[in-house]
Amino acid sequence: MQKYQLQVEIKAGDPFEFKAKKEALEKISKLDGTTLTNLANLTSSEKAIKKFNDNQGFIKTFIK
Repeated sequence: MQKYQLQVEIKAGDPFEFKAKKEALEKISKLDGTTLTNLANLTSSEKAIKKFNDNQGFIKTFIK
């Protein structure tokens, strides 16, 4: 698989927030294209973002 580089600007209020966002983006970058597209689609809807955040307890049941 070929690797490409992308440079992004991350807005953060402090170094800790920056580090958390950077680590999250590094994990997200490893997702397959379909999953990445589905996550990107969430960003266009405040309702979808709220529902996603409200259901973190349920989502975490799928992790480990």
